[in-house]
Amino acid sequence: MDDPHPPLPPPRPPVEVAGAARDAELSLSAALSREEVLCRRRRRLVQLCSLYRAQYWVLADELPARHGEYWWEHGASPALDDEPPHALPPPLLPPKENGVNAGPPENGVVVGPLENCAVAPPVSAAGGRAGCAASNCEAKAMPLSLYCFNHILLDPKQQLYQPCAFPTKKSLAAAANKTRKGSAAASGLPNGEATCGKPVLRGSAPLRCADHDPKSEKLIIEALRNAGIDLPLTTKSVPKLSLLISETVREIQMKRKLSVNGGKTATSDLLLK
Repeated sequence: MDDPHPPLPPPRPPVEVAGAARDAELSLSAALSREEVLCRRRRRLVQLCSLYRAQYWVLADELPARHGEYWWEHGASPALDDEPPHALPPPLLPPKENGVNAGPPENGVVVGPLENCAVAPPVSAAGGRAGCAASNCEAKAMPLSLYCFNHILLDPKQQLYQPCAFPTKKSLAAAANKTRKGSAAASGLPNGEATCGKPVLRGSAPLRCADHDPKSEKLIIEALRNAGIDLPLTTKSVPKLSLLISETVREIQMKRKLSVNGGKTATSDLLLK
């Protein structure tokens, strides 16, 4: 039988301060010279920066996986569960107003004071969240919303997402034809262009989804290859951001060395390849 409370992982060993032996020798000193104090501060600052840098790259590498888990859990996973949904108690009705009870919609029509309100969300599944309110969609609704991630833009109350502003190729061709005919203003779209429309966080700049983000790793690799920089990556999947940056810096340094040496490749550079 599985233990409901698995043991916690052992704590990490404490970080050893750089130059601890030297500091121990000088711990009984009555005073330190200015040079010794500056050297000690610089040594500890360099170590602290290295720790923060390592922690930053660990978080940067974990961010896509964490975002993928959140997206699957709250936006893309099916809403149907094996267990039947729990029966919910009937909602309490507010007092009568003008002799009419405020109640849920009857036969698809809202009666009473709820006429100007939205229809109640669908019954939640056993997991605690309801299914997406969009038609023919079996995904789970996102928290505090009636729609999944792919249909979150249908929610008029949400303020976190905006549609991707990347213009599609077909829309550009159609917009060019409409512009020639002078009917771009009648197309109903800004500048006569149709955009991708996938949900993107409102704070993103520019408004691009993962498929059209110019800063994404896949597009960076393609841009580098078009510029003549072919990264020696053995795996077919997209590399980590730290590996991508280090390989890019190495390629740039090699090109600079070649330009300085007049096209002669150094032995160390050949060994790197």
